[in-house]
Amino acid sequence: MADCLLAEKRHRHNQNISERRRAGFPKLGHFSSHKIDQLQELYVENHGCVLYPGWISASAYKPTDESFDTIALHHTQLHDALKARREELGDVALTKDLQYLCDAMDVPLPLIPFSREAPAEYQLFTSMVQQFLRKRSGARHKQMIHQPKRKSPPLKTMIPQGKEQLRRLALSILSMLLHCLVLFQHRCHKPCMLHPMSSTVA
Repeated sequence: MADCLLAEKRHRHNQNISERRRAGFPKLGHFSSHKIDQLQELYVENHGCVLYPGWISASAYKPTDESFDTIALHHTQLHDALKARREELGDVALTKDLQYLCDAMDVPLPLIPFSREAPAEYQLFTSMVQQFLRKRSGARHKQMIHQPKRKSPPLKTMIPQGKEQLRRLALSILSMLLHCLVLFQHRCHKPCMLHPMSSTVA
């Protein structure tokens, strides 16, 4: 389920970015790309041209060995160690979630504890995760402490300081007010015009 949610999020993110930054990419208003593929095929069959020239159907892409969402990030030494450990254990009963992780990452055993008969593995895994989180939070805290404080720029006041500047400001405000007053009087005394579609006055 988590992998399906990741795939859906990736699909929507790619489509949103394509609508913003890819020239000619259509704005569909939904994320059901398979329906657009079917619509393109029907449009070509009936009209001999495509409906969305900037759209590339999923069938036009070449399949590759790439994997997305849940992927392996471990090195070859750890992979060889997992293989050796799997041979030592023999048949191991894994849950569906753990088996999916193994298949997605192409590993013989999951990288997290899986045996309820070995509580020490769970304790060790929990302590290692907590240790990692403490180191990470401590590094962030040190970075925040040693980061030099930024000096805030001086505030620029909008009020002029000199008497001459104050006088000019007052005159400009007064001139603007007089101009607005003249426009207001002109609009109030302007005669009313009849609408062309209204009845004429005899």
